[in-house]
Amino acid sequence: MFSIISTMFLGIGIGYVLRNWTILQKTEKTISLTIFLLLFILGVSIGSNSLIVNNLGKFGKQAIILAISGVLGSLIAARLQERRRTMKGSLIVILFFCVGCIMGALNKFQFDTHTISMYILYALMLQVGVSIGSNKNLKTIISHLHPKMLLIPLGTIIGTLLFS
Repeated sequence: MFSIISTMFLGIGIGYVLRNWTILQKTEKTISLTIFLLLFILGVSIGSNSLIVNNLGKFGKQAIILAISGVLGSLIAARLQERRRTMKGSLIVILFFCVGCIMGALNKFQFDTHTISMYILYALMLQVGVSIGSNKNLKTIISHLHPKMLLIPLGTIIGTLLFS
């Protein structure tokens, strides 16, 4: 837990020191790609789990009904809001996860998906930190923060440390 948060703070420091590099302004795209990779690995992990795949018939119908209902509801809401870009992004996320599930079911991978997903998570947190640190308005954003805004993240951190 601390190492993941420390990785993000390291990224903030790197981003702040190197904030004038124009390549750091493009970290949003790499963050999206890293999230897609993380979802793909999650899909591979689920697809290669024989317990889940063998019992798919038991809870598959319920999952399909929930998934179709969720997608239809999202499509209707997107149509009402006319935000097709957001819906396209959501479908890409679902696609990466589903392709990972199929790849995991078809191929019995012999590697530890948990370890790989942890390394991807570290990369994601570093990228998020760099994105925060390289923000040209970082000083302004921090100066406008009110101490009350820190209560929720602080409570979350304290609760996580106490009860996990």
